Parts: sequence; structure tokens; C-alpha cells
Amino acid sequence: MEKSRFRPETSVGRAMLALARKFESDPFERDIWIRSFKSEAPANKPETWDKKLAKGITFSATPKDPEAIRKSLGIKDHHKVLVIPVLDGSWSIHKDAVGADFSKAALEHHPNDKRVLADARNLPFNTGEFDHVISYELTPLSMGLSDPASILKALKELLRVGKRVHIIQRMHGGQLVWTGPIITRYLRELGIHHKIIDLTEHTTPQYFFYDPRRDRVVSLTIDTSKAQESMDRIEMDVKALERATTHFKQGNISKGVEEIVRNGSVALQRAVFEQYFLRRITPAVARRMKSPLKRH
Repeated sequence: MEKSRFRPETSVGRAMLALARKFESDPFERDIWIRSFKSEAPANKPETWDKKLAKGITFSATPKDPEAIRKSLGIKDHHKVLVIPVLDGSWSIHKDAVGADFSKAALEHHPNDKRVLADARNLPFNTGEFDHVISYELTPLSMGLSDPASILKALKELLRVGKRVHIIQRMHGGQLVWTGPIITRYLRELGIHHKIIDLTEHTTPQYFFYDPRRDRVVSLTIDTSKAQESMDRIEMDVKALERATTHFKQGNISKGVEEIVRNGSVALQRAVFEQYFLRRITPAVARRMKSPLKRH
């Protein structure tokens, strides 16, 4: 496979491209990459969540004192609030909140008739329509987001429709988990203000291996007043990621990386490097090194 002569200007871009060429030349590692981006897990489909809800699935952390949570998040009675996803309805903590979800069964759990069947990547609401948006984790498992472009597109939509966005997260050992670290770094690079609000004492954690000494339930709260200035940049990053994902699914890793480096922000480059090179590919390679497989 012919290598591109393109040389990124940023150090993270150069590191990504060098690793991409290495992975691309190795059939085993290239296959890992393709499967990572081609994955169509059942958990990403609304009918899967319909079945889970029928069995009584709940969020991994549920409100114990909704009034205290509303106070901590600055939510007033007269505020307009969006809750997405709804799932079991436990985070619909404002009596007049609008509930949005891609699962019809989930919407039945929303406590009022303000229910909207919606894709998180394309919300049917106006810019700044809600004073507050409450979202749980912003992960593939709870919102049907199957690739990095989808996650970024959903984040952009939350920032677009809400004046303040609260992403409920788990914090372990002082560090956010799931998409939390990547999102916070991306926002920081774009100059979008956010803060961590501890909600642990007002919630009932139900995480696997929950350690009350080290784990906290928090809100990653984002002030979107400056986010609107970055919407064009985020939209460009979304498009760059979408084009890159097309290449990744075909195993053209270096072409995908070039797309991100040429047309994506430095914030996007660093987020992709951390999430998809260090956190997904490297562990897979490490496992192979511990248990070598035959190659043909």
C-alpha cells in the first residue's frame, strides 16, 4: 500500500499518521480497526432497549432526591427542560420536562405527555429552545450512537438546543469515565466552559463494582453561551469524522487520519488519538502480544 507524502503540522497528527500506517500494514491490527468501526452492536438498536425496558432495566445511577438535584443544577420550576434519553424515566426530574428518546418503550416511562421520538444526532428543536438539557452519559449504550462521528454529532445537538447541558457521568478515582475525559478535553480545546457538579449524595448508584470511597456520580455541566461561537468548528469536525469513518470501515486507516488532520480541529485530533489509538487499538495489540496468534 502506497504511503501518503502528506506531513501533518501538529505533533499529534504526525503521531496518529505514523501509527495509522503501522496498523494498516499489519493484517491483524487492520482487522481490529475495521471491526471497531463496523460494529453494529444490538445495543445500538431501539428494539433492543424496548426489550430491556420490558425486563425492568434502569439507569446505573438514579435520583434519590430530585429536588436537591434540580437545586444543584440550577433548574427552576419555570425553566424549560429536555431529558434525553428517557430510558426508565428516573431522570425526568422536572414536572414539565420534554422527554426525547429513540425507543418508543422508553418514552412510555416519561411522566407527562411531552414525549418526542427523536434521534440524538438530529434533534427536532430550535437553537437555544431549552434552559436545561439533562443527558445520561452520552454513550453508545444509552443513545444508539455507534461511531465517534455520531457521538460528536449528538454532543453538537445538545449544545445547540440547550443553554446549559448536564451530562450525568460516573467519576472513578477523581477521573470521569466513558466519554467524559474525551468530551471535557474537546470542550476545553474549543474554549467552551464546563464544570463538574457532585450529585452523589442525591443519587442511588447501581454501577457494577461501585466503590463508595472512590466513585462519584457527577454532572458534567456545560455553559453553551460560548458554544454557539464554536458551532461551525464542531460541524466541520463532524463532517471530517464522518468522512474519516468511511475510510476506517474500509481499512484505509491512514486516509481516515489524513481527513481528520487536514480538516479537523486540533481538539478533534487529540480526542481521536486518545480514544481510538491509545484506548482502543493499543489494548487490543497488548492482548495479542500476551497471547500470540498464527498469521497466514
